[in-house]
Amino acid sequence: MRALRIIVIVTFVSAWALPAHGMLRLGGFYKSQLLAMSPIFSDVDRDISKALFNNIGRIKIFYSYSDALSMDFAYSLGLIYQFAPDTTIPESFQDNSFSYRLLDIKTHIFHQNLSTKDILDGLQNLDRLVVNYSHELFELQVGRMPISFGSARVINPTDIFVPDLLTAIDTEERQGVDGIRLKKPWGQMGEIDLGFVFGEKFKSSSSAAFINLRYSLWENDLSAMAMRFNQNMLWGLDIAGSLFRAGYWIEMAYVDAKQSTNYYRLSIGSEYLFFGALTTFIEYHYSSLGGVFLLGKHYLTPGINYQLSPLVTLMASSTINLTDVSALINLKFEWNFSEDCYLDAGTFIAVGEGTPGPADFSNYQVKSEFGHFPTTIYTSMRVYF
Repeated sequence: MRALRIIVIVTFVSAWALPAHGMLRLGGFYKSQLLAMSPIFSDVDRDISKALFNNIGRIKIFYSYSDALSMDFAYSLGLIYQFAPDTTIPESFQDNSFSYRLLDIKTHIFHQNLSTKDILDGLQNLDRLVVNYSHELFELQVGRMPISFGSARVINPTDIFVPDLLTAIDTEERQGVDGIRLKKPWGQMGEIDLGFVFGEKFKSSSSAAFINLRYSLWENDLSAMAMRFNQNMLWGLDIAGSLFRAGYWIEMAYVDAKQSTNYYRLSIGSEYLFFGALTTFIEYHYSSLGGVFLLGKHYLTPGINYQLSPLVTLMASSTINLTDVSALINLKFEWNFSEDCYLDAGTFIAVGEGTPGPADFSNYQVKSEFGHFPTTIYTSMRVYF
């Protein structure tokens, strides 16, 4: 373990010391988002609970020293203006921290209360700093990188490190985690993927280790996984392929939890492409233990993607809690109005029994899961370079 610590720390430092000669590629984007959210409590007499204006810039650097050795770097800087008349929600309800990082720069650059209801925040995120080494027998990555698992479209039972929230507007870049990852071919159609992911100060309670075996058989992709995370043990299985011109996926995980009840999760779904423009999908998710990622146990998500033209796409889906019959409807419009420029507009519509504001947050219970969510309307402009 001591050797692993030395390797990780040396990699973070030496990533800046690569020789000046080689191939350098720069890129990035600028995103501007405007969104408004309704109150989450049903007894609040107000149409808007919170409005945000986000401006985010991201720079990406790819440096190739040779065919075998390269480095990826990405840094994001954000300026967020927030108008929030609802001040009854405690800070513990909102978690913006990054997990599975050994060390990190300070996320908040500044926090300014412009008035009792207006807030200005400056945020930063060192999201990629990874050295890649490619050999004919293996691929090795050391540093900060995205690591995700699973083929399910909506909810991934095996995706532990940084799963996307159902209400996430920007899912383009997966947050980076710190670790070591080794990929090795397994025969002609398979791959062995194993790694270590480190939390603060290499604590076992905030770190993870995994091995994922992938193999292609009869045009189906099969994966079997074992993962140790937060002192829990996960066993996962993922199958994806096509059947009668329709794509399908089955993703499941069993977790042997050290400090709570053992549980298993399952996502099974299918998608079908009509006429090259319309794609429909449906996914069912089950969790034997409520409160893991979502509050309930049974969920169904139907959805469609329709390409009106090569430049315009419409997307719609609805995640339904089959127990309390609440739903989160997601509608999105995307327009590629110029080269490398996109305009998005969308909404998350919460359907279900609302919850009145509690007198005591320590004994807070929602009436229905998605009825507790705020309805959100947003627009976004993206420019890539």
